Amino acid sequence: MFAFRRLKVAFGNPLRRFSTDVSISTKKESALVKYGVASCIIGMYGYTQQDDLKKVLLMATRLGRELTVVSQIIYDYKSTLKSLTKENEEEEMKKCHQRSADKLIDLCFKNGGVFIKLGQHMGQLDHLLPEEYVLTMRSNLLDKCPVTPFEKIEATFFKDFGKRPLDVFTTFSPTPIASASLAQVHIATDATGRKYAVKVQHPGLKESAEADIALVEVLVKGVSRLFPDFDYDWLVQQIKDTVPKELDFQHEAENAEICRRNLKSKKSTVGSSVHVPEVYHDLSSEHILTMEFVDGVGVTDRAALTALGAEPAAVARLVSRTFSEMIFAHGYVHCDPHAANMFVRRDPDPKKPNAVQLVLLDHGLYKRIDDSFRYDYAALWHALIFSDEENIKKFSGRMNAGDLFPIFSAMLTQKSWEQIMEKSEDHLNMDFSKEQSLAIQHYSKMYAREITMLLQRMPEALVLLLKTNDCLRCVDHALGQPINTISITARQCARALAEQRLAVLGVVEAEDKKDVDAESTSPAGLPHVPRPSSFSPSVLYARAQSRMDLIRIEIQLMLLRTFMMQKQLAVTAKNWRAKAAKWGWAKPPAPQMPEMMLTVITSEEESAIAGTDKK
Repeated sequence: MFAFRRLKVAFGNPLRRFSTDVSISTKKESALVKYGVASCIIGMYGYTQQDDLKKVLLMATRLGRELTVVSQIIYDYKSTLKSLTKENEEEEMKKCHQRSADKLIDLCFKNGGVFIKLGQHMGQLDHLLPEEYVLTMRSNLLDKCPVTPFEKIEATFFKDFGKRPLDVFTTFSPTPIASASLAQVHIATDATGRKYAVKVQHPGLKESAEADIALVEVLVKGVSRLFPDFDYDWLVQQIKDTVPKELDFQHEAENAEICRRNLKSKKSTVGSSVHVPEVYHDLSSEHILTMEFVDGVGVTDRAALTALGAEPAAVARLVSRTFSEMIFAHGYVHCDPHAANMFVRRDPDPKKPNAVQLVLLDHGLYKRIDDSFRYDYAALWHALIFSDEENIKKFSGRMNAGDLFPIFSAMLTQKSWEQIMEKSEDHLNMDFSKEQSLAIQHYSKMYAREITMLLQRMPEALVLLLKTNDCLRCVDHALGQPINTISITARQCARALAEQRLAVLGVVEAEDKKDVDAESTSPAGLPHVPRPSSFSPSVLYARAQSRMDLIRIEIQLMLLRTFMMQKQLAVTAKNWRAKAAKWGWAKPPAPQMPEMMLTVITSEEESAIAGTDKK
């Protein structure tokens, strides 16, 4: 109960504030709210049995802020909805959305940590949320988060290295060039003049993150008690698994090394077009990460890209190729690819004077997916692209979708089931129009319970891939043409399925043969099982199937490009006709039949013609 008294002293009585300010219309709703808040308080009290008092007090403070903001937002929406008229509805709702977004951004800044991470993800959901929320979160939470004073940065250095920053580097900028949810980045140089990007973690994050995780768990349990159909345990588990790893910068350094190795392998199709900054392990620790300094322009800054000589559509293709390859070829995926974590620069190779290079940053959140999941996921997308209902159902079942496979497919593609089943060439082509966004929002509200059930039972890797897709969709929206994503995904799926066919037969591709042979030596006393010859009938048949699959995809993509070109030409022609009408150009007269070809048809001839038509 001490936690509740602390909450009351800091923010007033949250029960009275919530029930009074919100003006809940019925006693039942008021009772539900009070029961939910009481459940949260009781849950925090339970933590005193296993955690220190400091964490409980921190939870109480943060919960108080959250309840205050939520109550204010609900009251604002209720008041606005009551005063709406047909004339001012759109304008007043936009103002209400913006006021609520401003309150949420202030809450994220005050609570920090996990709240900023959640706010960043809100900024990627432009297909689900009003644009006021999306733009506010996106413009403030990607790389403009609150800055830690330099004195605390020095304290972190002294704690990890026993030295001050200027004892480690020749120069060290006290002002960061960027600040994100978990850390801020400073520029440093050594005696040779080499520049470094030094990423320093905000102090106290470990303690506040533990409190945030406990708070989210308490809130989720409270919601589950009030609404048993909405179980968000999957969110708690995801935060528990990912946040501690993101707070360990040595784990991030390991992810960066694996990513760099994958992109340099023979399996990679992007190769030197993508760069991962080098990590200097001797200058890094759990809270400090020292990397090669790389300068560039934002991946979604179209004006800067054009000035750099990079076509935005080409950059979008490169981003899509890179992450499709991570998912379907390597099975080791960067799961936080928002715009602030990618740069574009000119390729430093003098042999490529006109080429650009994609730079990947922030490697804290990765997911390794096993081959079984990777092949099933590729087969599922292959079925979605070709409207193959039987295989959509089959491979959705392997993702635990069950009978909800139509809704599950809609979650992956942001298309309705009817659109997925269309046999047209552009049925998965992303539509970023306002009408499509409203349709997706309506679809999400209609099937909210089923979506929650799917998120609860789907594999953890898939939840992170959905988050990755949201980030990539946002970048694609800002830069490229949606056809690129579909075509690249189709090719990568076909390659993954080709790899699976050969793996079933025990055939190993040349670039992986050495590693597999080292891992699969027979134990002592057991006979060695020889691998099938690369020219055996079964292997040749599997390779032929794979080739035919790739040819089929290329034909489908060629039809898609032709179809999109026809649509573009039709739009262009329509625009020119509109301009011609606006400028008053005379419409060319219809061709007239010469007078000598005009003859009078008698009634007998007319009857004869009609009889011939009937026959």
